[in-house]
Amino acid sequence: MTVTISKPAINIREKLAEVDKPSGTAGHALLRAETVAEQQHLLGVGRRNIVINGNFSQWQRGTTFTGVATSNTYLADRWSYSEGTVSPVFTVTQEQGPIDKGFANAIKFNVTTADNSLSANAYAQLVQKIEGYNLQSLAKGTDHAKPITVSFYVKSNKPGRYGLTLWDGQSSRQNSGSYEIQTPDTWEYKTVTFTGDTTGTIDNDNTEGLQLSFTLAMGTSYTGGDEGVSSHTSNTDDYAPFHEVNLIESTGNTWELAGVQMEVGTVATPFEHRSYGEELALCQRYYLRLGADGNTTNLMLGGVEGAAYGAMGGLVFPTTMRAVPTISQSNTYFYSAAGGGLSYSIGTNRCSREVGSFIAAGMSGLTAGQAASIYKINSSAYLEFTAEL
Repeated sequence: MTVTISKPAINIREKLAEVDKPSGTAGHALLRAETVAEQQHLLGVGRRNIVINGNFSQWQRGTTFTGVATSNTYLADRWSYSEGTVSPVFTVTQEQGPIDKGFANAIKFNVTTADNSLSANAYAQLVQKIEGYNLQSLAKGTDHAKPITVSFYVKSNKPGRYGLTLWDGQSSRQNSGSYEIQTPDTWEYKTVTFTGDTTGTIDNDNTEGLQLSFTLAMGTSYTGGDEGVSSHTSNTDDYAPFHEVNLIESTGNTWELAGVQMEVGTVATPFEHRSYGEELALCQRYYLRLGADGNTTNLMLGGVEGAAYGAMGGLVFPTTMRAVPTISQSNTYFYSAAGGGLSYSIGTNRCSREVGSFIAAGMSGLTAGQAASIYKINSSAYLEFTAEL
């Protein structure tokens, strides 16, 4: 005799989700993952960190900046200071990060001139502007917009609540969160998750798509909104809700940051450590400095005398730059058959995104066709190409 037994169908995924076991936050998220791609992300498969130089390993412009008091002052590669209606002065330096967590470097702000009377429209912040090409995985502006999680280590002598904001300048929208430093002068690990934004778009091009901002001081015009709202319009009081600390109120106040990761999803995965060379190449898409090796004199690039009034020089960039760069130089000179140590100015920028080429003007006594070279004359000399956002 044959006995047939039938049982009602069950949803294994739902049953697994109901199992009460110590799976932890990441394990619970893995069980609830709807797709293989989502599971791969939670397991740390593939590239994750949208931020460039989040480990602060790259400092092409130098490792100590004094008198920082102006917006759009670039510091560590890809990171810049931004301010409005304030008058503090900072010294910004490369410091040792939480090495026991795997981070050799950090960025440190030290207030050298205070501003203890913030106006309503005052702000001071550290920002990274992110290219639109690198943000398409967020699916912003669609019904499937992805959440974003930012994780980092932070330290300050001023405990309290600080703001963290994603600013979408293309659509005039902002997504705001906060974190709290609890113990003075101690590295603390923080995570902030932003809900996916179903409104607005990020152009799929080489312009700025989002700006990640760590707020240091904010006036009341920016702090009166509602925290936790997934996305806002450009209402100023929603920019940094509940930011409480005025870091710039006293000289000697410090704030340090290390190990910044920005990734798709609601779970902060382990930091993606890219190689030093790869991180440098990512930074050189936006900025390239020749002469940052600290040597007193060396050849920077070759050229040729074009005529009696100038010469041409150039090089192939190590990576394609974001846009056609601007050029500037300090303490470099032309050496040629006409003589050594000829000072010059950048006459015409003839760069492309792949090749740096320009006319060096302001010299005399040159003979067309003769070889020429650009040298640095001291350890601080440089030739730079800038294509920042």
